[in-house]
Amino acid sequence: MWKDLFSSADFMSLPLVTLFLFIGVFVGVACWTFSKKRKSHYDVMAQMPLEGRAHGGFDSQRDTNTDTTKEELR
Repeated sequence: MWKDLFSSADFMSLPLVTLFLFIGVFVGVACWTFSKKRKSHYDVMAQMPLEGRAHGGFDSQRDTNTDTTKEELR
């Protein structure tokens, strides 16, 4: 059965094209992500959780309960 299905391999070009497209996009995104130009951005982002609330960090003194009811939203 599989031999008959794959004997007419005309439809095999589309999966190969999409595979190569995926690999190309994946390698492109990986190169962009790990490029040296982005290092300064990642250094700033890595320090965000460690900074205070003034820089967008987490305020440990604040109540972290964010559950709201419909009455509180009105």
